[in-house]
Amino acid sequence: MLVSTLIHDLKMRGLYMHAKDDRLYISPAEKIPDSLRPKIKEMKDKLILFLEQWEERAAIMEYDAGMTRQDAENKAYKDLTNGGQNEI
Repeated sequence: MLVSTLIHDLKMRGLYMHAKDDRLYISPAEKIPDSLRPKIKEMKDKLILFLEQWEERAAIMEYDAGMTRQDAENKAYKDLTNGGQNEI
């Protein structure tokens, strides 16, 4: 499973993810399906890396390019995944 696929799946379930200090936060935790918990644990480091890179790229685009936050996040996601085709 690609990191971007897992992130998309979690987002579609109404889950919010962020990384801070090498920790992964997903909320609300009670909405995480038991079937995905092993995959999240297995891919934790890759998820953290993806989220950190995504946040950094989005911030740069927002402030340097003057994009709205939503546009910057969407563009950063597409850049990182090459439209969903790349593994990070």
